[in-house]
Amino acid sequence: MKKFKKFAKNLLGVAFSLGLFALGAGVAMATTPSYINVSATNITQTSATLNATFNPNSLNTNAWFELQGSSTQYGYQNIGSGNSPVSYTYNITGLSAGTTHSFRSVATNATGTTFSPWTSFTTLNNNNPAPSATI
Repeated sequence: MKKFKKFAKNLLGVAFSLGLFALGAGVAMATTPSYINVSATNITQTSATLNATFNPNSLNTNAWFELQGSSTQYGYQNIGSGNSPVSYTYNITGLSAGTTHSFRSVATNATGTTFSPWTSFTTLNNNNPAPSATI
């Protein structure tokens, strides 16, 4: 019984330190990252800047971008463990001109993974003076 009490105490301590339990009114429990927004900017014939914002919700969070049809994690980075929105970007190059590309952002922490909606943008071609982006 003594070993069980020590085990339970240690397990409870780990759970509190990870933010899995909270005591008292007004104390927020950590959850999966919250999606805020995603967009593409600075679109050229062969490149674009991918932008996203997530709230890590108090847990250490990693984030990246995915292009539809690719398994590559573009711009993989740690966005911290705060409880406010964090924006991050990735400049993707080597794209085909005049082509529509779909992407999303992904953020993950100890409680799970959140995906942004798929977003599309079209790279410029010689006859297209202005870029377009749709959500």
